Amino acid sequence: VEAGKLILEEAEFDLRHELEGLVDMFSVQCIDQNVELVLDIS
Repeated sequence: VEAGKLILEEAEFDLRHELEGLVDMFSVQCIDQNVELVLDIS
């Protein structure tokens, strides 16, 4: 950012969808390590 090589822009996204994707991605590792991963969105 300081070197001016990174450009940030605003973009709309579906936070619920992104978080559910992360849970899906980590679920196998959690099962293998006997860890409960809970996503509670209100």
